Amino acid sequence: MDTFLGVATFLVCAVIIGPFAAAFLGAGVVLLHVKRADFSLVWEGWFLSNALTGLTLLPIIVTGVGHGLSWTRQLTWRRALEASALLVGLLTVGILVFAGPYGGPSSLPVRLYAPLPFVLWAAVRFGPGGTSASLLIITALTIWGALYGHGPFVTQSPSDNLLSLQLFSLAISAPSMFLAAAMAERRRTTAALQASYGKIRDLAARLIAAQDAERARVARDLHDDINQQVAALSIALSGLRRRLPEGAAVRDDLALLQQRAIDLADDVRALSHELHPGVLRHAGLVPILRAHAAVFGSRHPINVTIDADEGINEVPPQLALCLCRVAQEALQNVARHAGATCVRVTLMRTAGGLALTITDDGRGFDLPAVRPGRGLGLISIDERVRLVGGSCGSTPGRDGAQNCASRCPSEGENMNRARVLLADDHAIVAEGLASLLRDEFELVGTVSDGRALVEAVRELRPGSVVAETHKYQMMRTLRLHTTAELIRYALDHGLTG
Repeated sequence: MDTFLGVATFLVCAVIIGPFAAAFLGAGVVLLHVKRADFSLVWEGWFLSNALTGLTLLPIIVTGVGHGLSWTRQLTWRRALEASALLVGLLTVGILVFAGPYGGPSSLPVRLYAPLPFVLWAAVRFGPGGTSASLLIITALTIWGALYGHGPFVTQSPSDNLLSLQLFSLAISAPSMFLAAAMAERRRTTAALQASYGKIRDLAARLIAAQDAERARVARDLHDDINQQVAALSIALSGLRRRLPEGAAVRDDLALLQQRAIDLADDVRALSHELHPGVLRHAGLVPILRAHAAVFGSRHPINVTIDADEGINEVPPQLALCLCRVAQEALQNVARHAGATCVRVTLMRTAGGLALTITDDGRGFDLPAVRPGRGLGLISIDERVRLVGGSCGSTPGRDGAQNCASRCPSEGENMNRARVLLADDHAIVAEGLASLLRDEFELVGTVSDGRALVEAVRELRPGSVVAETHKYQMMRTLRLHTTAELIRYALDHGLTG
């Protein structure tokens, strides 16, 4: 009942085929007892009555049996308040329309359309279950009003009134059920996309961490191994040149080889520092940015200016590495695509942390137009900034200039620690666990029951949840039979612990 195909199958089987066949049986029984009865009229009434019953009663029964218990367990006080408001509004409008005095033919369309917003509300917010319940309430009110001579279905003969009531109920029920199923499918698709997006973001974060680790390893190998061997080669060439007699023709060749070895050592050292600025922790962020700007300016005909606030060197290592990588990637993009002659790199403190802005006088670009076919550079910048809790954007400046800005929190303690939500119904245990977790993790909150845990997860969005669970009660709720199935269910939904 919560899929488009499921609703279509239900309508065909329970509302069309089933009542169609049962109507022949019911009309036949009536004819056996009432010889002069009109078979077509009896069959029509029997069919519409069974179809209306299947359309109003069966969905609420199926939904209640299949999902009623899980729905009540997921109910929050906000959800309950919204459901109460919907119920009160639907009952009020339903009583006024179907159980109140008839206002004449001119008011009939308005009266019949009045409950429709509440049915749409139920379909959009509460899915098939809420839609079935609202349709049952409307049908019950229309039948009650018709029986006692109230509402819009009392102006014709009894048979015509009954036919109008049945057709109205059928006409409003089927589209509402399809809408509820479509909204349920949309919610599931959105949840699946969000889960997939979260996994992709997590994979991107792991790839960036792996890339940084591999860069650090290669940088160490270059600096500690290859660079030392090149330096040793340069020393050996120098010693060999000194042992040769003055005026030997090969001395000039050895001097040239020695200079090339020295240049190669300098290039290897620069490449090592570019791959992983190991001195970042000791020298600070601003000196590294200035050094990289000097190297960049020597390689490209671009003037790079570094503007930084005073006392900004005390930056957490992870944040400093992030901003350094962002500046490197932005400068490379300027050299490759901008056609700029001047670049200004500004690093300043803001109320929310640090802001790194790179402004050039090049041709610029339209970020939304570039994103669909962009390379890994902008993706790397976005992911690095996101990993430290910041944001990144690009805006056009004056005369074709481009501004690329990254804003990151400067509080390094919480930035490097996982956000944990604690759930335990024993106050002493919860306090003990909280005291243990505070030293290594950012404790975002403590709750004492499952419903509060669900609500806190939705509001606080923690990275991890530490919760006491009753395994067998959880297995009954999820309709699982073995611990292995529970573990597979947890892993499939991204749970760890």
